[in-house]
Amino acid sequence: MKRRILTVGTTFFLAAATGHVMQNGLTFGSMTPDATGAVTPAAEAPAPASSAPDAPGALVPVRAESAIPEFPATPVTTLSSGVLLAARMDAIADSYQIPATDADTQYSVFGIPCGASDLSLSVGARGLLTARLSAPCHPSERVIFSHAGLSFAMLTDAAGMAEVAIPAMMRDAKVEASFADDASLTAERIVPELDKLRRFAISGGGDLRLNAYEDGAAYGEAGYYSAAGQGDPAVPGEASVVTLGDPEVDHPIIAQVYTASAAATAIGVEAEAEVTAMNCAQTVKAHVISMAAGQIVLHETLSQSMPACDAVGDLVIAPLPGWDGPMTVATAAR
Repeated sequence: MKRRILTVGTTFFLAAATGHVMQNGLTFGSMTPDATGAVTPAAEAPAPASSAPDAPGALVPVRAESAIPEFPATPVTTLSSGVLLAARMDAIADSYQIPATDADTQYSVFGIPCGASDLSLSVGARGLLTARLSAPCHPSERVIFSHAGLSFAMLTDAAGMAEVAIPAMMRDAKVEASFADDASLTAERIVPELDKLRRFAISGGGDLRLNAYEDGAAYGEAGYYSAAGQGDPAVPGEASVVTLGDPEVDHPIIAQVYTASAAATAIGVEAEAEVTAMNCAQTVKAHVISMAAGQIVLHETLSQSMPACDAVGDLVIAPLPGWDGPMTVATAAR
């Protein structure tokens, strides 16, 4: 926009200067050189020599009687002292605002109507909900997905699309996707077979990680599960921990969900957080959620005070309510 305005302004300035030259009597194309090479106006140039007027075949010069037309005077624009054209154009460009139109709010940069935004859910193995978001007017934007107390944030792609597999926490599942401008979409699905599963989750900032222990397992041993550990959420009968959300977005929100068979017993769960320069001497909060038989059986808020900043690099372990009450499994040194 600045380039376009500057071009218009420069054209106007040059036209004014041209008018000033023409106003002072120098008419282009109306001057002729004499024999010595000096330039004089055509009206004062000496008449060319000719043969006697009575000579047969002599050419008689004809003097043009019409005067050179005069152009109307062009107003001269005088720039104030110390005010440069570029500075004036920059001031105009900085204050210029493109008028709002219906096209700005109804269509994306790809020409796709914003009204075509959509959120759909499909149900996969072991109660996994696949959420597919299409929001053409929110390309490369932070979007927050929420489900049954879980929240996590991620980015849409350049076309406003996002897709994520969410472990369902309720049989009557509802998922919401919301943006910073308060635009939101919701979708609902019935999720069968959740009575065969139990799930435990934490949801909050990117500081906390979920650890699960089966049958008295210690940290890193068989029966220990974390987001970096073993387990596939789509494999029947296999326990797993999945992470939802993108830690690289502004103000990250991360959720981690542990899934096991409903028949599993003696399971302990804990939240683990590393002390960093960003969270030291701060309070870390998260939602703690547990699901059984397709219903939420626990939804509490965890509030963990982090140590002083001289403990950066250390780990803080917070035991959480498990399958059968508070965790009693002793964890090995990290």
